[in-house]
Amino acid sequence: MPTSDSWEAVCSPVAVAAVHAGSKYRRVARTECSVERGIVDASAPQDGRVTLREMGMAVERTVVMTSGGDGVDTDLLCRAPERERLAVLLHRRGYRLPGARLPQRSWTEQWVRFDAAGASVVDLNPAERWGLPPHVVDGLFDRARLLPDAAGVAVPAPEHALILLARRYGRSRAPLTAKQRRKVARFAGGESRAWDDAAAIAGEWHCLAALQVLRDRFHGRLPGRLEVLRAAAEQGAHSTGRVKRLRSMVKGLSLVHAPLVVGLSGVDGSGKSTQIERLRSALDAVGIETSVAWRPVGHGRTLRKVRRSAKRALALAGRSGAVARSSDTGLVAPPALTWDPNPATRQLRERSAALTSAWAAYVAVSTAAPYRLSVLRARAKGKAVICDRAQLDLVAHLIFQYGTARRPRLAIALAGALFPATDAAFYLDIRTQTAVERKPLQYTEAEVDRLLRIYRAERIRLGVRELDGERPPDDLAVAIAREVWQSTNG
Repeated sequence: MPTSDSWEAVCSPVAVAAVHAGSKYRRVARTECSVERGIVDASAPQDGRVTLREMGMAVERTVVMTSGGDGVDTDLLCRAPERERLAVLLHRRGYRLPGARLPQRSWTEQWVRFDAAGASVVDLNPAERWGLPPHVVDGLFDRARLLPDAAGVAVPAPEHALILLARRYGRSRAPLTAKQRRKVARFAGGESRAWDDAAAIAGEWHCLAALQVLRDRFHGRLPGRLEVLRAAAEQGAHSTGRVKRLRSMVKGLSLVHAPLVVGLSGVDGSGKSTQIERLRSALDAVGIETSVAWRPVGHGRTLRKVRRSAKRALALAGRSGAVARSSDTGLVAPPALTWDPNPATRQLRERSAALTSAWAAYVAVSTAAPYRLSVLRARAKGKAVICDRAQLDLVAHLIFQYGTARRPRLAIALAGALFPATDAAFYLDIRTQTAVERKPLQYTEAEVDRLLRIYRAERIRLGVRELDGERPPDDLAVAIAREVWQSTNG
């Protein structure tokens, strides 16, 4: 048999996508009383990721690690009292459970902490999930191999490791994936003793058929359909606590629900793209798929066609010259923005308040509607949505482009009605000079300054969280990821 040192090497840390977690336990309210009872040392440091050694010191009885232990992704099997103690420790160290806005997984509690290094995940898996007699479960903990540097944390014995893998992978006829094969090979290797030891206890674990299916798949043999069906029925037929297990399974069903929606706002050069990529990576690390919705304000195929049509109409009517000569007659026209390909049409539009209001309303609808569609598509696919530009950007640009004379109230109202509600929204604020230095803009420096003032005023009105866009990107990424995770509680 391998020594404990070799088993520590066998269970080397593996960074894998974490599962979603839900829990009927809400630890926050019990944290202080748990500290008073001495479950967790109140003087322990509050920063940094929790280590295996700290988790081992927090429990009275052994917990079993079934995956990585590098502070990135750790799966622990534990009994109820140990789960309570670990939950208190994790909460005090900044780990948080996902909220109800995310799909829930049966049994598993997923604790997540975000820092500059990314996401750190600890999954607490209750031993009660199997519905087995206590003496059978105790056998797994008693035979587990303690890690030398983390008293209280152990890795499963080879036979129990194969049993756990059989319960997970022993109900399919498909070939094992490369990742699954590596997991089985760590414990089975090229010898049959581990398989024989596992077969000797598979009956009391109610997975004799599942173990044989896993063994066949590992050795490249295709199990029969009847064998797979027997393996699937075997575990449920003999387990205890069926009602509780059924409730947990129903809770873990993937139901279509309103997706998590995050909005990032700011002028060009504020760092939105960088933070969006950081947020996508952070959410991906905890198993949340994302899509990015982006729509430039006042641009698009239809809007370009309308502008071209207006330009042709002006040319045919001979109005371009008349409008262009308006400055010669002493009329003061607002300066055309450098991105506007046809200043004459802009000047003509701004001479009519009704036309300006109608056009601003059209821009609001044509910009907000695609975001709404993106959220509907994400709902069907079970993804979260990150809006690269959000309602704040749309409103600020509507005021900036069409609110020189008066506030475009109709357009702003339509933008608010059509744009999807966000669970977390952030405005990255930067100085005018920073925006000009970071990215060539289509606006003059004075126009950028005016646009920033509009952003700041509307940000307060809309209640968007302001962040300093000139902070180090890593600091910003951590702040955004933590708040987004918290926002999943609705």
